[in-house]
Amino acid sequence: MKHWRFFPILVKEEVLKNMDLSDRLSFSKCSKKCWNLLSRIPNHLDSFIIPNRYQISVDDFLTLMTCRKSTIHILKVDIESADDRDQVNQFLLKLNKVRGALKVKFLVMGVSPRYSEMHKKSIDSCDPSFIESIEIERLDSQEIYEHILKTPQWKNSRKVLLNLDFDGLLEVNINDFLHFKFINMKMEELSVDDAWKLVQVVRII
Repeated sequence: MKHWRFFPILVKEEVLKNMDLSDRLSFSKCSKKCWNLLSRIPNHLDSFIIPNRYQISVDDFLTLMTCRKSTIHILKVDIESADDRDQVNQFLLKLNKVRGALKVKFLVMGVSPRYSEMHKKSIDSCDPSFIESIEIERLDSQEIYEHILKTPQWKNSRKVLLNLDFDGLLEVNINDFLHFKFINMKMEELSVDDAWKLVQVVRII
């Protein structure tokens, strides 16, 4: 628009707020001033998967998340290979440069046991004051599990879904779960003997 530059900032912000996300992204690429203006506007995404294969690019996602009031309902971290891990690492590095912790409501981690350390980095990337739910699809490291229990993200969440190995489950301290409103623990395999052990653990709890 010919007279766009003469509009007050508040008017420009209102115009942006009435755009959809794709239009906002297109606008942000027009100039540095346009990008700076978009960074003042909170954006709210339903979901994002990293590594990203089918949705908006990581750079576009970070542009939308630049404003610290921006939120994302579901962030899924899906790591099956070294390439996936490297992409997630790059994503987290860029994230720290752009804005720091993300306001993620539901964090879902589908991380291969070979890259268990990525659980730490993924959880630490989320704003502990905003997160409500943590889902860990596979976790077989007692060390990583104990680290997660100490994070403010874990302590502030109200819902947890865990897929632990059985030995790890036997070392669960019920005090670490008392603040949750919903708990779902999963195990891939369970023998009759281990099932009886689990019953005994539940009785103790």
